[in-house]
Amino acid sequence: MGNPQPKVQEWEVGYLAGFLDGEGSIMINRHSAKRKVYLEPYVAIYGTDIPTKDKLTDILDRMGLPYYVGWDTKSGYQKRKCWRIKAVGYKRCVPWLVTLLPYLTTKRVRAELAWKYIRSRLSNDSRQNPYTPEELSIVDEIRLANRGLGSETTRWEPGPFYPIRVE
Repeated sequence: MGNPQPKVQEWEVGYLAGFLDGEGSIMINRHSAKRKVYLEPYVAIYGTDIPTKDKLTDILDRMGLPYYVGWDTKSGYQKRKCWRIKAVGYKRCVPWLVTLLPYLTTKRVRAELAWKYIRSRLSNDSRQNPYTPEELSIVDEIRLANRGLGSETTRWEPGPFYPIRVE
């Protein structure tokens, strides 16, 4: 008998990566407990449309990627429920990054940095050791990229093919 899970098509992987690029986050969360700082990889996609969430979780299930779905109430003027599909921690984020990295565009640098950080922490069981200066530097680079200060994206300006009309 064949594989019981339906195969994922390449366009579906691209669809998932596109959502991560446009509506997602790749970061290293910083939290503390018992006077010690912990850094933890975090990948998430956010949205409000239920059919979109269902489509994304269907793709994730068929890909075998670990995730959790949580719900938030959006702040501000628009009080709508917002879903969050997330993977937290070293072992959960690895399959996301390995699978989606070739398809990412705008979040590619953050994904590469997160993957570099994870590889460093998992090598030689370094999770028991203090963070190295290189690892802390990677965390800072991701933080800068998430603020838009480290992005390679340039501001779009109308060119000769898209003139602005002044009347």
